Amino acid sequence: MTPPEITVTRSVKLKLNTQKILDSLTFAKSDDLTKVDINKIYQEVINSLYDGISTDEILQLTIKTTSSYISKHYEYSYLTSRLMLQKLYKEVFDESVYEYPDFYEKKYVEYYDKYLDYGISINIINPELKEKYNLEKIKAAIKPKRDLIFKEMGMGRVYKQYLLKTNTDPQTVFELPQFWLMRVAMGLNLHEENREEKAIEYYNLLSKQLVMSSTPTLLNSGRIRSQCSSCFLLTTEDSLENIYKTYSDIAALSKYAGGIGVDFSSIRATGSMIKGTNGKSLGLIPFLKVLDSSTAAVNQGGVRKGAVAAYIEPWHKDVFDFIASKYVSVEENRRCPNIHTVLWVPDLFMKRLEENEKWTLFSPSDVPDLHETYGKDFEERYIKYENDPEIPKEVIEANKLWEEVIVSLLGKGFGHPWITFKDPSNAANPQDHVGVVHNSNLCTEILLPTSKDETAVCNLASINLAQFVMA
Repeated sequence: MTPPEITVTRSVKLKLNTQKILDSLTFAKSDDLTKVDINKIYQEVINSLYDGISTDEILQLTIKTTSSYISKHYEYSYLTSRLMLQKLYKEVFDESVYEYPDFYEKKYVEYYDKYLDYGISINIINPELKEKYNLEKIKAAIKPKRDLIFKEMGMGRVYKQYLLKTNTDPQTVFELPQFWLMRVAMGLNLHEENREEKAIEYYNLLSKQLVMSSTPTLLNSGRIRSQCSSCFLLTTEDSLENIYKTYSDIAALSKYAGGIGVDFSSIRATGSMIKGTNGKSLGLIPFLKVLDSSTAAVNQGGVRKGAVAAYIEPWHKDVFDFIASKYVSVEENRRCPNIHTVLWVPDLFMKRLEENEKWTLFSPSDVPDLHETYGKDFEERYIKYENDPEIPKEVIEANKLWEEVIVSLLGKGFGHPWITFKDPSNAANPQDHVGVVHNSNLCTEILLPTSKDETAVCNLASINLAQFVMA
């Protein structure tokens, strides 16, 4: 039963028409969700109303109520997503679209020209999408009802992170999900000879959720600044100029949503001599702290935090400080909570560990070629330096370092440092004629050579295997 004397607030107070709540649920249910009970949700929403509630609050209440049923059957996740879509459509069109039976057949695509013109006018969407494409072909290929494929979690991420927003305050979304996916496809195929066919082909893969590009591509393709690459691998030389150039490069890449893996193995250790000033170095950690602060300051396209993984080899004299940089207990000026720490481990360390032997730590400034070699060549040079009395070093038990790694991984370092392996990575490197692989990327799946002049780049996409399985 409808509670008496309840009013609903829009720009003015109006008497509540509960039929509109049921109409909204019916529109969301469509014919394909056979396991949901919209009447039960309707009654629960009605029982939660209060005098003066706004129409937006009613829709949000309906979404929240529906999401509470997801654990009962997965179809409620689709229903929740479709109610979230109604909220999005209302934000774009400023009206309730469930009142339009032909919304997906007509009103949705009719908005495309206005959407494209607005995005271009505020300098977000690349005007070449309008200039170079046959837009009639593009509009004819858009399938609005593929919005209904999204589940609740996916729709939430799409709304929050990927759809374009106005330049007003407060910002509102002006891009519809299928326009977003078509924008991505158009941006990627802008320079193809048969660009319409290629864009439509890739749009179909995206909109059917057969394939999904990575976040930078989904964010930036088709925009004025179309940085679509996922991961970047950099290496840092032991010079002030190059170190700060690395910071600048990382900030620029993070701004447009790149994930970074940076090699810091060449930076000299604490106490090493600085020839230019005849002073002693403060070591790796102060430079790591600057990187940490920069990572926190420059986020990825305004939609997620900066993401950087710093790599060193475990023979670096500052390796214990490197591991401890993730500990809550260390001094704040030596703590790096915003970056990921990674060890680039040579096989020799694992052999020493297995045989319960000694391990020797060096400053990279004294043994610069260790970082540029791997395998047998690395082992020969490493042992030579161990036996050279002229080279400063620190000898420890290999187990001592490994115990610190394990303690850090299991608690103190919040799952850090990550472990990656130098020798297998280089042995499998098909580009060894270009140079040595010094590190991997943020997610540790890319292995490419880097140098002071070359930044390695990768572009990622995912195949949705579940969509290829026959029911």
